[in-house]
Amino acid sequence: MIEATSRRLWEEDESELRITDICQETNPSTSVIYGNFRSRQGLINASLLHIFALVTDEVIENLAATASHSRSAGSFLDTLFNLLADADYQTRLNRQRQMFFRVSATALSRPRIRPGFLELYDRYIKRADAIYEELLEGASRVQSSRRASGRCSSRARCSVGPFTTSRPIGTTKTTVCAVPT
Repeated sequence: MIEATSRRLWEEDESELRITDICQETNPSTSVIYGNFRSRQGLINASLLHIFALVTDEVIENLAATASHSRSAGSFLDTLFNLLADADYQTRLNRQRQMFFRVSATALSRPRIRPGFLELYDRYIKRADAIYEELLEGASRVQSSRRASGRCSSRARCSVGPFTTSRPIGTTKTTVCAVPT
C-alpha cells in the first residue's frame, strides 16, 4: 500500500490521491487501509516518509559510489562532474530534489510525521558526513605524503586532486575548496 501510494505521490499531488484508487491497485479493502493507517492522511504521511527514505538513500548511494570511483580515478570533482553531466541522471536528480524539499516542507508543517522525518534526515546527514570525512582523510594523507616527499611545502598552497588547503594538516580541521587545481 505504501509503495503504491508513494508511486502516485511521485506523479500527483496528495490532494488528488484517492483511497479507492489505491485499493484498486493493491487489492485490499478500504477497511484494511484505515485499519493500518487510521486515515487517508496516515497513509499519505507514511508514504511521504517512505519517499524521503528512498530519495536520501539513493543520494547517499550515488555520493558513496562517486567518492569510491574518484579514489581510483583520482579526482572527486571529475567523477562528480561526469555524473552530473549525464542528462538522464540530471532529470532524476531534479525530481529527487523536488521530492526532498516537498517532503521536508510537509514534514515540518505536520507534527505527526516530524519525528520520523527528523530521524531519517539525521541518518541522511550522518551518512553524508561520513563520506565527506573519508574524502577529507584521503586528501589529507595524500597532502601529507606530498609534503614528506618535498613536493609541497607546509607554507605553500598544496593541492590534492580537487582538494586545496593552505595550512598544514593537523593544525585545525582542513578546509576544502571545491576548485580543481
